[in-house]
Amino acid sequence: MALVSLRGRWEFKRVLGGGQSRRSGVLKTLWQPNDLGSNRYGIAVTTACGKAVVRNRIRRWARELLRRWESQLDAGYDIVILVNRSDAGESFQSFAADLAGALRAARLTGEKLACS
Repeated sequence: MALVSLRGRWEFKRVLGGGQSRRSGVLKTLWQPNDLGSNRYGIAVTTACGKAVVRNRIRRWARELLRRWESQLDAGYDIVILVNRSDAGESFQSFAADLAGALRAARLTGEKLACS
């Protein structure tokens, strides 16, 4: 199932400027309620993470994990995953654990998210 993405700079800026946030390991999760009844996602990976190959890998990892966990997340939020640490691309398992921790800390899920 495809994720619904945040489109346009203004949608990202709205969440980055007015949303709540939690940091976990190598990433930061920001979220803001929307009136749509479903979640929309944005993934931002800075150049501090490495070259384009590494940044694209991290984006693929984040999309895959969010796809897996979509049914377990509370609905009705715009969620931005901001990755800005150079060690983010080292291990899928550690990235998955950090993302799961950030979503739990944000209280966007009531269930334990499987990291495998």
